[in-house]
Amino acid sequence: MRIRLGEVSDAQSVARIQVNGWHEAYKGIMAPEHLAKMTVEARTPIWQELLAEGVTFVADTDDGTAGFCSVGPARDDDSDAVVVGEIYALYVEPLQWRIGLGSALTDAGLRWLKNKRFATASLWVLEENAIGRRFYEKFGFRPDGKIQPYQSTGRELQELRYIIGL
Repeated sequence: MRIRLGEVSDAQSVARIQVNGWHEAYKGIMAPEHLAKMTVEARTPIWQELLAEGVTFVADTDDGTAGFCSVGPARDDDSDAVVVGEIYALYVEPLQWRIGLGSALTDAGLRWLKNKRFATASLWVLEENAIGRRFYEKFGFRPDGKIQPYQSTGRELQELRYIIGL
């Protein structure tokens, strides 16, 4: 496994990983018609822009790019973006789950935030995403009590904000 900074040329791979991750992780949580709208073709141009402008680490294996972690200043209205960083997205190809890619990517993202002198990192996770919540809790992330509705899913869902000191 090799962790590196993502490039615009990684957009289709990152989009594929996100789409496959959503379809697996959110099956039974999000409405099927919402998940059906999540396609590689729709996500690739979004990731071209995000990779050009932001910081995204990707994990390469012998089989190709298998995961990514996107980070930067916190976007929440109640967070000081100078002090609080955020993990915007973390996804691993489902067939590569539980082999250490998610941990390595999270380490890379948190290390980058710490090196940029952020004191705290936050992230948002669906309340019903028990697997994701357990993963973040193993890292030491804890919910801070902030909850927000998750829109456009065909179901009423809530996201919980998790934080960790750096």
